[in-house]
Amino acid sequence: MSKIHISQNGEDPIQYPQSEAEAMFRQGRIQEDAIYWKDGMSDWLPLRDLFPAAPPVTSAPPAELSPYAPPAVNPLPAPVAPPPGRYVFTQDPRGLTKALKVMLWFNVAALSLALLSSFAQLRLANGEVIAPEAAQANDARQTFLSFVVLGVFLATSVVFGKWIYRANLNCRGFGANGMQYTPGWAVGFYFVPILNFVRPFLAMREIWQVSSNPRQWQTEEVPPLLGWWWGLWIMRMIMGWISNSLFKAVDDVESLRTATQVTIAACVGEILLVVVAMTMVSRIIAMQVRLTEKV
Repeated sequence: MSKIHISQNGEDPIQYPQSEAEAMFRQGRIQEDAIYWKDGMSDWLPLRDLFPAAPPVTSAPPAELSPYAPPAVNPLPAPVAPPPGRYVFTQDPRGLTKALKVMLWFNVAALSLALLSSFAQLRLANGEVIAPEAAQANDARQTFLSFVVLGVFLATSVVFGKWIYRANLNCRGFGANGMQYTPGWAVGFYFVPILNFVRPFLAMREIWQVSSNPRQWQTEEVPPLLGWWWGLWIMRMIMGWISNSLFKAVDDVESLRTATQVTIAACVGEILLVVVAMTMVSRIIAMQVRLTEKV
């Protein structure tokens, strides 16, 4: 059954089945200037747009009543059960959050293996001479682990994108007015050149603020955690580009040593990024869950 979120007089929204909300609106139990939102909408709209005025009903002339007939009784509408909390999830994010944390831990494991392998490569590069067999084994190990890290990263990116979309969608379902970034663009900005250096951070900041206080989210302060997350993400992109460029130019032991040192630094930074991202995700979902558990 289709459900909608309705807010009256700027109060917290309440979720109703659409058919039940229409009946209440017709009966005058919901104000005419109320606004509504449901899944798939980008912003809140007046409820009267969803339930336009019904045509007047022409009633048949009253039949002659018998003096012995019992008095007529108009049945009262059944009361609406109150929602379990002040806020409700548009889409429950808890299962997806658990899956995302598992993927982030896989990233930590893959990056740790890659880090150990890079240290082994650095020890090899610190030697005066590299035997052909050792060089071949090192290249095979490094290539395999680079594919593992890339595969885990891509899989995690898909899950993270779904998580961002759902977190933003829930913020809108909480009745937050004036949100600038839609669920689609909160994810899409990661793929837009130049804009992907700023807009994804602003969209995540908006999610944090609304999750903290949907009614007055614009005044909510954002902790340094989000700055660390975004700074490490930018560093990851820059260090990855530098590392790839250095490895393409490797032609002797000295250039291999330099490229490996940069790769080790990039790997350590990416592990820190994953840990910070996991903390950020956990805190945002904890705030959203607390909102839904308020009575």
